[in-house]
Amino acid sequence: MSNNNNKRIYAFGYNGFGQTNPESQDAIISMAIDITEITNCNKIIWANFNSTLGEMRDVQGDDGKSSILWGFCQQLDEVTSLTFKPFKKNIKKCFGDDDGIQGFLDFDGNLYYLNLNSNQEEFISSNFSTKFIDIAQFWTGKDVIGITGR
Repeated sequence: MSNNNNKRIYAFGYNGFGQTNPESQDAIISMAIDITEITNCNKIIWANFNSTLGEMRDVQGDDGKSSILWGFCQQLDEVTSLTFKPFKKNIKKCFGDDDGIQGFLDFDGNLYYLNLNSNQEEFISSNFSTKFIDIAQFWTGKDVIGITGR
């Protein structure tokens, strides 16, 4: 499958959960390798020490952007293959911690967060009366800054 805009995704580093190169069993990927075709992604949305979330390229029959997760999945409590698609929303940016994604901003400016009162991992709308254009996170904590404007 060719990528029309020639974007490539290269990965290297710790790979203990397959989050760097999902096709390798090596714990360390010492030299950068092109994982664009392996993952079928055109963008990395989220990466932490044990998982990676990418935006898939041109999925036929999909009414929006699809995401795919590889590495450890907190929701399933296991290392996942490249077939697990955790989100159906058009994700612009995620926030979270070492346990995984705790919330995200979609392209419509809506903010979603992990419902801690649910037995299943589900994301619910924050129901703010305003739309956000960006978010930022303090890495050492659970604080998130929402940015509004044009």
